Amino acid sequence: MIMFKYDYYDKNAALYIRDSLNGIVRYQDHNGNLHIKLMLDEKESAECGSSNNALAFGYWTGKVSPGTRVMCTVRKFATETRDIQVRIDSVEYDAEIAA
Repeated sequence: MIMFKYDYYDKNAALYIRDSLNGIVRYQDHNGNLHIKLMLDEKESAECGSSNNALAFGYWTGKVSPGTRVMCTVRKFATETRDIQVRIDSVEYDAEIAA
């Protein structure tokens, strides 16, 4: 199975690439890129060897407010100068509409 190493955050951290991850949008830039804080559960945190939340980014065509929950899949690894790149699988607009 393919593993992903969060070398930028922790050399021992690993996570399955094919797993969908929950995240919360930090902000959306003018190009449509969503900057996300990935929310790792206890199992994923244990696999990663860290309780820290990883930072990621991905593209979404619609407008998304900060704090909106998203589901995403890892596409590219993190480097020292770049966060994890993810594919946005879905955006949870329900919480945004209810507010």
